[in-house]
Amino acid sequence: IPSRIYGGADAKVGGKTYLLFETIMEEIYYEGSSQVAQRKEATVLTSLVGMSWDISGSTTGAAKFGYTQRDFHEDEVDDKSGLAWEVSLEWMPDEVSMLTLESRSLFQESDLPASTTFDRSASVAYERNISVFYDFTGGFDYTVKDYTESASEETKIKYFLGLNYYPTRHLGMNIKYEWSYRNLNLVNITDRNLDYIRNSFGFGLNYAF
Repeated sequence: IPSRIYGGADAKVGGKTYLLFETIMEEIYYEGSSQVAQRKEATVLTSLVGMSWDISGSTTGAAKFGYTQRDFHEDEVDDKSGLAWEVSLEWMPDEVSMLTLESRSLFQESDLPASTTFDRSASVAYERNISVFYDFTGGFDYTVKDYTESASEETKIKYFLGLNYYPTRHLGMNIKYEWSYRNLNLVNITDRNLDYIRNSFGFGLNYAF
């Protein structure tokens, strides 16, 4: 059960350039009393400082760098700390399309017995309005997770394509295809059933009043 306190501020330093400050504190508790759950309970503090800018009216970006400290409540679990960053860039080559690049690194909570993972990710997303009725989306995500209590590593890759259709101002429909791949190298575990390649399709319908 995470509880989060967030604080942020920015200061204009000239033109369309801003200094950014951000602090996030989380308290993580589990309802269960298992040993695995207790080993994950922690206080997490992340502090970031950076800058955002508007380069040409069509290109904007932001970069934040800082440090994450994860203090575990169990004395026998070693505390973890390390660098964190978030970098993003948005480019609009014309009035109907946008390219977004993002990269980040931070400590995350593990869904396996290890207490934490050190994640690095990069993504590319593209959006384009084909007409007043259609717009297209596509992208790529790449993530590497290092399990901090062992030499285990997880790699995830995802591609996606989507098409949105707006027959009226209030009604929207969308279809999406996603290909995803997972490779999990766990120390002393040879069960390859944890790896996968997935093809998935989705369809959505929304109505705005």
